[in-house]
Amino acid sequence: MKKSPTKSLMKLILLNTFIALFMAMQSINCFAQTIAMAGGSAFSLFLCNNNQPMSCGINGFGQLGNGTTADSWLPSSVITLSAITAIAAGESHALFLKSDSTVWGCGFNAQGQLSNGTTTTTYANPPVQVNAPNSVIAIASGSRHCLFLKTNGTVWACGENSDGCLGDGTNITTYASNPVQVIINSVSRIACGNYHSLFLKTDSTVWACGANYDGQLGNGTTVTNNTPTQVSALTQVTAMSAGLFHSLFLRTDSTVWACGYNAKGQLGDGTNMQRNTPVQLTSLSGIIDIAAGREHSLFLKSDGTVWACGDNFTGQLGQGTTANSNIPVQVNLISDIKTIAAGDFHSLFFKSDSIVWACGNNGNGQLGDGTTVQRNTPVQVSNLCGVTGIEDRNSENDFILYPNPGTGTFYIKSFAAPNTLSLQITTALGITIYDAQLHSTLTTIDLKKQSKGVYFYQLKEKNNVIKNGKFIIE
Repeated sequence: MKKSPTKSLMKLILLNTFIALFMAMQSINCFAQTIAMAGGSAFSLFLCNNNQPMSCGINGFGQLGNGTTADSWLPSSVITLSAITAIAAGESHALFLKSDSTVWGCGFNAQGQLSNGTTTTTYANPPVQVNAPNSVIAIASGSRHCLFLKTNGTVWACGENSDGCLGDGTNITTYASNPVQVIINSVSRIACGNYHSLFLKTDSTVWACGANYDGQLGNGTTVTNNTPTQVSALTQVTAMSAGLFHSLFLRTDSTVWACGYNAKGQLGDGTNMQRNTPVQLTSLSGIIDIAAGREHSLFLKSDGTVWACGDNFTGQLGQGTTANSNIPVQVNLISDIKTIAAGDFHSLFFKSDSIVWACGNNGNGQLGDGTTVQRNTPVQVSNLCGVTGIEDRNSENDFILYPNPGTGTFYIKSFAAPNTLSLQITTALGITIYDAQLHSTLTTIDLKKQSKGVYFYQLKEKNNVIKNGKFIIE
């Protein structure tokens, strides 16, 4: 008996539909995921899962690597770089590790932190190759110094060294010289504070060098060291992070320990006392990741929540106020977090749905929400790791409305010819509150008089609807 042509056709249609949906899902996963983040002084770096880095924020020295010196309020691609596997952000410079183990950098270079044989700042030029040793597997960046970890467990360093943070037994800044070797071996992880360096050895002990005026080296003294000394009474360490004058340590039992400056409560031990040796944050348990900002600290729990303590002047603790806290408080409005990162005065959070959220200082656009508005609770980073890098863009992906959620002022970014596009915004009840042609590639829409809630938009091209969406006024 022959099969019905109609049934066969239907099966073919269903099969093609399934394949199309599957490929669409793969495309979304390919272009909409961030796999790493780093916070600098007033800028942010992101690494997409296609190994393309992006950046936003302050850019006066070319630290964003996007071919300009203009601040960027939305993430944009770092030019001429691909196959990047790791990123690191300093005060005004950025580092990128490629899959071939070469290191590249951009931005401020007066102390030789880019180690490219000069002290020339990159400004609007593409990233330059760093004269790092071969076989680099990890990078870290402080205020004006950098560390490079090799496969053989040795560490090399370049840049500012007046406090001995390069760990080579001197206080000599490298300037245009090649990186120098740190006097330590068998290292498995590295971290940089602003003026000190941390080294995790394969035996799970931690060693430190550099500035120690507030006990951030954790060796029981306040004596600066230009060779690494062991952090006192601390073993079974799995991760480290360092801020301006404080250090954080995560142990195998998921407890957190901290030392150094504590005037803002960044050690999270319930006091504001300086600690010259690490103390445990007894109010925390089940921690799987840590991140230190300039004077604040972030902690990621195994349940996907984030907790924060320390300086909160610009809302970097993300709990709706600007009050400091000397005990960890939960960051508002976010959950299911996979990764955290901290800049000087801002915080970054990567969710399992591949969306990045941010809070804190935003004076240069480092939160990537398209504004320079300070945020006391996390907002979504816009235009990140999306399809805008594809040459074959279509109208649906040539339009961005941000921030979302927002407080009343919204921005429309259009990559298509604006004179062909119009936008209509309605309330949840279908009442039109905005209907106009877009006359510019960047349009500001003032909705501050509207009530809090969900709103809907339609983007039209020559009266044909090409995109529908919703956004929130909070």
